[in-house]
Amino acid sequence: MPLFVGPYEKMRIFYTRSKLENFCKESQGRLSFVPTMGALHDGHMKLVQAAKKEGSLVLVSIFINPKQFNNLNDLDKYPVNLIGDLSLLKQNEVDAVFIPTANDVYSEDTNSNVELPNVASVWEGAFREGHFQGVVDVLSSFYHLIKPKQVFFGQKDLQQCMVVGEMMNTYFPNIEFNMVPTHREKSGLAYSSRNERLSEEGRNTASQIFKSLNSLKNNFNESCLSEERKKITKAGIEIEYLEKISLPEMQVDRSCSNQGAIIFAGYLEGVRLIDNILF
Repeated sequence: MPLFVGPYEKMRIFYTRSKLENFCKESQGRLSFVPTMGALHDGHMKLVQAAKKEGSLVLVSIFINPKQFNNLNDLDKYPVNLIGDLSLLKQNEVDAVFIPTANDVYSEDTNSNVELPNVASVWEGAFREGHFQGVVDVLSSFYHLIKPKQVFFGQKDLQQCMVVGEMMNTYFPNIEFNMVPTHREKSGLAYSSRNERLSEEGRNTASQIFKSLNSLKNNFNESCLSEERKKITKAGIEIEYLEKISLPEMQVDRSCSNQGAIIFAGYLEGVRLIDNILF
């Protein structure tokens, strides 16, 4: 088990459930929780900053959850940078970090039977079988252990926010859910840990995604939707879906009303990217 000293000495780091439990009890219900899979970036820090504004203690988890990967190759390629993550969290004055193992998270006494809401069956749920079950399973384990006052998620994972929000309303109604707006690079590309796997040219190409989303937000009709699909494809991005949907149901909505969201998923340079924009 690694031990971090020096620059991390004022930021408490926990590797086991038992050690974290004591910290959670000492917090007396003042914990704001930011769950992550590491490979942290400025988008994650926006979640941390939003949590800090509430004046509570901020706990960040770093755990690459194997259950939410339907593709083992994607799991193997997921970027890892623990030293960099801890340095970034220290700079942003996080109070505590939890870095568990899968055995600790999914011990026999933490298994739960959380049922998925209907919104989990479409889009990401259809393209990534088992993904959302893995998400709610790990969150259920964390929530039972940490008992946070509130939690923070990024809008980039819009469907995850809808799924988790409904799951919490059912199983954890006393925990406050917060969705933080997507943070973007100067090009408009949404910050994502997977961006690290893109070449510089790929990152420039990926900026077309936000350009198309923004264009559709400003002027949506079926002709414009078809045109933006062509632009994205011409840029070299393989589209899984680009669609206008209703919220929170996430059903296809081809009306020209200024409601709902435009959502996207696709591949570039073998990297799966998702994004969205709200009306």
